[in-house]
Amino acid sequence: MSNTLQSYTQNILKCRFAVYKITYSEDKRFVRRYFIVLKDDLTGLIIKVTDFADYVLYRAMEDMNAYRTNESALYAICQFLNYVFFEHYEKYQITSIYDLNRNMFQEFILDYCSTRKPDGSYPGKESIINKRAAICIFGEMLCYYHKDKMKYLHRHEFVRTKLYHDGEKTFEQNAYQIYVKYWSDNNGELQKLMRDMPIDLADRIIKMAEIHMPDLCFPIILQLYGGLRSGEICNIRGKDSILGPGIIIQSIPIIDKYGNRVLHPQSIQIDLRHEYTLRSDGARIGEIKKERMASIYGPFVNIVYKYYLKHLDLIKDKNCEDTKPLILCKNKNRQTGLYYGQTKGNYCNRLKKLFFNYVLPSCENDQNPDLTIFYLNMQSHSWGPHAFRHWYTVYLMFCGVDDVAELMALRGDKNPNSAAEYIKNKGVILQTYEKSLQKLGKMISTPEVE
Repeated sequence: MSNTLQSYTQNILKCRFAVYKITYSEDKRFVRRYFIVLKDDLTGLIIKVTDFADYVLYRAMEDMNAYRTNESALYAICQFLNYVFFEHYEKYQITSIYDLNRNMFQEFILDYCSTRKPDGSYPGKESIINKRAAICIFGEMLCYYHKDKMKYLHRHEFVRTKLYHDGEKTFEQNAYQIYVKYWSDNNGELQKLMRDMPIDLADRIIKMAEIHMPDLCFPIILQLYGGLRSGEICNIRGKDSILGPGIIIQSIPIIDKYGNRVLHPQSIQIDLRHEYTLRSDGARIGEIKKERMASIYGPFVNIVYKYYLKHLDLIKDKNCEDTKPLILCKNKNRQTGLYYGQTKGNYCNRLKKLFFNYVLPSCENDQNPDLTIFYLNMQSHSWGPHAFRHWYTVYLMFCGVDDVAELMALRGDKNPNSAAEYIKNKGVILQTYEKSLQKLGKMISTPEVE
């Protein structure tokens, strides 16, 4: 190695690309700007601010001043850039973004696929897919913004658009051109996410939550019967929030079984139109993937309302911040003594603790064969709260939702691919869940009036 190259290598290895965030509150709305910067790895000082973050940013149509981004995609891009520019400089020896070629993207993702995590496991399928999507979009946008300067890259090398037919309509779907490989930790079988849940398992989860973590009951119900994502759950505000109520209920007076005149819910809507700053410390609660007014599907209104009232009773003596987050953290603000809103990360961690510490062990020797079989299947699968959205979607179809647009609206989807796939396989899905669906039908056909 020449002295010049050696000197350059020593200097270049001191640098790293990193995500830099600026957080501020604007009219009680949570605003965060992202940048990808080049930092001195020893001092932490920023050497240069790049425009690379702009390639995964878009401006919301309803608010041209509001920036949106996928934060995890930015970290994936930094990981890729550090891989090719610094960690493998001697191999690639590039000094400009314009010198990137497709092989570098491909080698990075395959290296990521085959590298074990600290716990000894390989990256999961979802993580790999998300990272591939991030670097493919990055490569495509580089070609879009710098098509005259990129020496070796072309847009079609990263993303191609293919048409998808659901029998009635035609949709566009992105197909990423960088291939991946999934490594196994289970005797040649990839550990897959367990999405299918027998109806008795959902009931078991709720009962275990009532015993061990009662504040999780209502969030779980909102995921099972509202299809809300974990980050969206944490963004819900109470009825007396200074930002306006997060749950809007339309009711009519009826006579209950005791002869009393009471209000009976007709419809429930959840305000997810804006991601606000709900904590005084500025911490982000969680992402709202699609800003909207989310409606609870008619047959599920009663069960959601029932657990909503229980949740209000559970937190009625807890003083929280004036933004009134509905899902509260166990911790208080040390200075004010008020309860914080619970973050998505904390919620998911507690939910998994509930599932693996209490729910799953209770299924091992259960007299219900459906639960025992589920326990055995879980020995070669992983589990997460996204299973609730699968449950929700299946039962929407059971209730007669068979239109892609309607299913998209109820699920809060941005693109039709997921909804179209469910509709396409509706017959097989309903047949698979036939036993559970019949049981659920009885549950939701007779509303409770207390």
